[in-house]
Amino acid sequence: MTYQIPAEEYHEFYETYVRHVNGHDPLIKLAEGETRLTDWYSGKTDEQLLYRYAEGKWTPKEVLGHIIDAERLFAYRAFRISRGDQTPLAGFDQDPYIPAGRFNERSFTHLMEEYEAVRLSTRKMIEAIHSDQLPLIGTANGVEISLRAQLAIIAGHELHHLQILEERYQ
Repeated sequence: MTYQIPAEEYHEFYETYVRHVNGHDPLIKLAEGETRLTDWYSGKTDEQLLYRYAEGKWTPKEVLGHIIDAERLFAYRAFRISRGDQTPLAGFDQDPYIPAGRFNERSFTHLMEEYEAVRLSTRKMIEAIHSDQLPLIGTANGVEISLRAQLAIIAGHELHHLQILEERYQ
C-alpha cells in the first residue's frame, strides 16, 4: 500500500513524521521502525536506559513509553477515521503521560512486551484497511487529516524518535 500524501491532508506540525513515510508502504516503515528500535535497545544496561542527554529530556525508557502511548493514540485516530467516524477527536498533551506512565520504574522486558502487543494490534488494523478508505478525512486536534496521513504519522513518529535516540543517546 504505497502512496503519496498530499500536504493538504495533514497539518504542517506532522510533516516531521510524514516525511519519513511519504511514498512508502506504512507497513514496511513500521517493520523498519520495529527492527531499528529492537536493535537500538538491544543490550542496553539499566544505566543506559535511564540516561538523560540533557536536563529535562526523557530517558530511553521514557522514549519507548512515549512511542507506545503515541502509537495507541494515533492508531485509535486511524481506526475511527477508517470507520467513517466524523466525531472530532481530541488532541493530547504528551508531557503528563511520561510521569503518569512511570516508565523508568517498569522493567524493560515489560515495556518491550507492551510495545510488541501494541505494534501487533496496529499492524493488524492497517492490514485490514482497503485502499478506497485511504482518502477518508477525520478531524483530530482541531484539524482535518486523512487516513493515509494518519497511517504515515504512526510509523513516522517512531522513526523520528529513533533518529533522536541514535543521534543523542549512548
